[in-house]
This record gives sequence, structure tokens and C-alpha cells, in this order.
Amino acid sequence: FSTHAVVDRRSVVEVPLDVPARVAALLGCAVLTGGGAVVNAGKVKPGDTLAVVGLGGVGMAALLTGLAQRDVRVIAIDSSQDKLDRAAELGAHETYLPDDAAAAGVTADVVVLATNAAIKQFGFWRDGLVTIYTFAGITEAMDAHDAAQLGIKPWGLLPAHRLGTTVRRIGADRLMVRSLYAYEKPLDPGHVEQQLTSCFHRRYPALAHVPMQYIWGGTTALTMNGSPRWGRIKDRLFGSAGCNGSGIVKGTLLGKRLAEMIVTGDPQEALQAVYGRANRIAPEPFRTIGFHAVSAYQRRKAGLEM
Repeated sequence: FSTHAVVDRRSVVEVPLDVPARVAALLGCAVLTGGGAVVNAGKVKPGDTLAVVGLGGVGMAALLTGLAQRDVRVIAIDSSQDKLDRAAELGAHETYLPDDAAAAGVTADVVVLATNAAIKQFGFWRDGLVTIYTFAGITEAMDAHDAAQLGIKPWGLLPAHRLGTTVRRIGADRLMVRSLYAYEKPLDPGHVEQQLTSCFHRRYPALAHVPMQYIWGGTTALTMNGSPRWGRIKDRLFGSAGCNGSGIVKGTLLGKRLAEMIVTGDPQEALQAVYGRANRIAPEPFRTIGFHAVSAYQRRKAGLEM
């Protein structure tokens, strides 16, 4: 949401003026990530079989990149039948729901579960991770009179309290508001919109007529002591979870070291010593009770920052 950033020139590509921002954003993120994984990391070659597990934006980009390679068999795996149908329309040679893939003989020499909180859905590390859903919204574009009340653009405010509200002025005179959290399961979209709108209007009562236009949510995975849950799960199965809201640098480092662990057998003890090991979390129902008690206390402390 910044207007300027300092980056290495190797990471910069000039975008023609006639390319819409939403297209450029997709190409610069999902397509390069998914496609790069196939071409640069996987180094797929003729005669290989490529299995894509998860058909979101990155997964679909990986699937399309695989299909563009010569003589590569592409298998799509996802829990959504609609996404599998779309993958088949795009040319996937085989599509499977997760439970059907193993029965069909789809196997891999090594599996890495780099799915953060979703690793619990595979049956692993349920005793060490908590899934937190976060939600945000963006207002409609404001007219000049309303936008004048927002001050000089651009700007952003982070809360002093971790459960406080993040507010940013972005784009064509809009505000982004993030101020809602949920434990282990998403909230009803209507409730999310109402809560975020209320938060926005409390701060800007003169803009109470301005609605939210976009609402979305995402997840993060927290551990008890802030250390990642990372490394070997069992023979030929590895995982990376418990990001604790950390950024790209830490995630990239852990991913690189996990790959080195798999390829070389190095246990990465020095890295483990630096980041520590995730503690076990209290079992249910104590975990849920504790979360809601702590959250209520922290919301009270946050006060007007909420």
C-alpha cells in the first residue's frame, strides 16, 4: 500500500501503461510464484509428471505452466470439485480429490506440507498450532469533499496494541480497515462487514454514509511461544507451519533451509537453536476457553484502538 519502495533492480519489471493493474498484480505474484516453482525449482522436463496440490491462484499458475511444457503429464489435486473441473477444462490430464489421489496411485518421493495452519487438516501438529482468521475491508472511493477529511495521502497507522485496528489510506481515496479476528473458524461475511463498518464509522462519524465495498479474510497460524513448527514430521514427510504473522524474509529463509534439510540431510540444528521449538498448546476445551478469556482481556486493554 506504499507509493514507493526500495528494491533490487533485478526484481523490477516495467509494466506497459495499457496493462490493467489487476492483471499486472496477478502476473507479478501468483503467476511468477507458481510458474517459477515449475520452471526454476522443479525444473520440469519432457517425460516428467507434475502434481499440483491446491488450485488457488498460485496452483492454477503452476498447472498452466506445466501444461505449457512439452510432454509433461499434469495431475491436479484439490478438495474443491469446481476447481478440479476448471483444471480439467484447462487441460489437466488427471484430477483428483485428496482422498482419491492415493487410491489412484499418485505418490511422491518426498512431501512437504508448507500449508501453515492448514497442516492440521492433514492430521499433523494439532497440539502446537492455533488458527486465527483475520478480516479487512476497503471502503468505496470517496468524493473530493469526503476525501478532504482524510488528510494528506498516503498514510497508514498500525495499532500500539496487537488487537487494535490497522487503518490505511489507499488508492483512489479509499480507506482500508483491519480490525477483526476469529478463532479456528471464519465468521459470517455479513457479520464481518457490519463489524468493520462500525469500526470505520466510529473513527470517522462524518463519513457514516460511506460503505465498505470489499471485504475479505485470511488465516495465520500461531504457536504458544512464537517459534515456528518446522522440519521433519516422519520419513520423507516434512512441514512448515506456525508463521506467527512473520514476513517474507523469515518464510523464505525457513523454506530454503527446509529444502537443504531434505536434499542434504543436514538437520539444521543451528537454525533450530536460533528460532527455538514450538511449545505444545493446552488441549481442548482449555485451549478455546483460554483464547476467548485472553482475547476479551486484550480487547478491553485495546479500548478505543479496536
